[in-house]
Amino acid sequence: MRFRRWPRVSAFEDTPRKRAALRRSQRHQRDRHPLLAAIIGNAQPSADTEMARRAEQMVSHPAAGPIGAGADVAPSEEAARRPPPLVTDQDP
Repeated sequence: MRFRRWPRVSAFEDTPRKRAALRRSQRHQRDRHPLLAAIIGNAQPSADTEMARRAEQMVSHPAAGPIGAGADVAPSEEAARRPPPLVTDQDP
């Protein structure tokens, strides 16, 4: 029996869970530095702005999505994934 292992990558979906996660993340950033909370809060984008940015990013960089993540791995990351070379006893 053949089946699709993963669902196809679809367009960015703005869901209440993503908005709640964004609110938690922004609140955590403000709470981490209470003396700078007003400055950090002013610098943070609104939920609508951030969701629009994420939707645009998904269109312009589809490989950065959850399914295609790691499809184009940077050379430094690729080297980090390789096991280290075996060390042998060599006489100097």
